Amino acid sequence: MSETDAEVTRRQELAHIVAYSYFLHRLAYRWYSRIDRLIAFLLLLSAMAVVSSLLPPLLLGFLVSVLTAWQLVYVPGEKAAAAKVSMTEYGNLLNNFSTLSDSELEATAFRLSSTDSHPPACLHNPAKRAAGIKLKVEDREMPKLTRIEKLAACFCG
Repeated sequence: MSETDAEVTRRQELAHIVAYSYFLHRLAYRWYSRIDRLIAFLLLLSAMAVVSSLLPPLLLGFLVSVLTAWQLVYVPGEKAAAAKVSMTEYGNLLNNFSTLSDSELEATAFRLSSTDSHPPACLHNPAKRAAGIKLKVEDREMPKLTRIEKLAACFCG
């Protein structure tokens, strides 16, 4: 393998890393944003059910406390904000990819990866597929999605 082949291969690897990270954080942003909105909607619905006496107050109180605890413990709104920042930075890197040298790309990707958010595992393969589609990788080389991953990808849009 010649030196130019190694450079092309490294550049392609960097392109995959950056594209994968962008799509992973894009999916994570949508995942956490939608979970946050879903919890807020369910809390609003619970409040309306209390006013209308539709369900027993004990059940509604339990539902409200569980939803509030989930929102306070897992803080999906903060995770969505962190994923959006990472998504934006990787998107900028992806847009400027052709103008940067390999060493600049590596340094920037390393810097960004140290501040990455940690998306759910069910979003990793959908992000790999999205990156593969962006980079025009053949379908047989991309990972197959499980049912959970397909549901998660549909939930994220």
